[in-house]
Amino acid sequence: MRYSTVVNFLIPRIKKNNKIKVIKFLNLIIFVSIFALISSSMSLFFENKIDKLEKRVTLLEVNNLIFTNQLERTSKNIKRIENLTLNIIENNSLLEIINEFSADKIRLSDARNLYFDPYYLLQSLAVKNDDEISRVTKDAMLIVEDLNELNLVEKAIDEAKNIEAKFNSLNRRESLYEANSPDQNSSTKEWDKHYEKYQQFNEEYKDLLDDQKKFFFEFSYLFFSKKKEEYSEEINKNLEEISKLSKNETKTILYAFLIQIIIFLVIQSFEISFEIFRKKK
Repeated sequence: MRYSTVVNFLIPRIKKNNKIKVIKFLNLIIFVSIFALISSSMSLFFENKIDKLEKRVTLLEVNNLIFTNQLERTSKNIKRIENLTLNIIENNSLLEIINEFSADKIRLSDARNLYFDPYYLLQSLAVKNDDEISRVTKDAMLIVEDLNELNLVEKAIDEAKNIEAKFNSLNRRESLYEANSPDQNSSTKEWDKHYEKYQQFNEEYKDLLDDQKKFFFEFSYLFFSKKKEEYSEEINKNLEEISKLSKNETKTILYAFLIQIIIFLVIQSFEISFEIFRKKK
């Protein structure tokens, strides 16, 4: 409406020789305006889709960091269990050899070194692993995405509870046993007999650590490895989609520009032809 008003006002007041130039100039302005509008609309459309994908990628990458961190912690937990168990076996073997050379008056080793000292190492690691297992199940429950995963995590939680119950039972029995330990005036043999009981506690703790290691590997490692793989694939797909959208945005704007040029040239040719035909007439 405004364009027609301007044309109706200006055209009659312009010399005939300059009318074609004015019309071309006005058409050029219209062409640039329409192209800018179309380009902006297309850019807005593609940028909106790209922005959504980038937000999704950011969220996936954050979760992927959680998976990577959990996998690293799981690997360390498994190695700690294996290293401690191996160290205790090696140390006890050495102490048993030393004990063979001991005599009543010259004791190079005793039951405390063999059984009581390793007990607290095993207990300390079991406590750390119990906290780690609780952390694993909480993290896993936060990232559950379907019913199958929910069932898997709930099954792991039940297994974690069984391991914790075994751990608590062992601690209670040891506390009761320790409460009935010999007094300070008891003989060396009585104390040796007391400490020898810890050999059984140690074996039970080794079984408990095996259960914890099995949990770390069969649930934590496998579950988070699978999630990391799935999220990595989705990240790559989204990045590929972003790349495609960026290329399509450029191509679409270019095609729109070419189409506009073609339309502009066609209109100009019709107008010039019409002016030439009118002059001849």
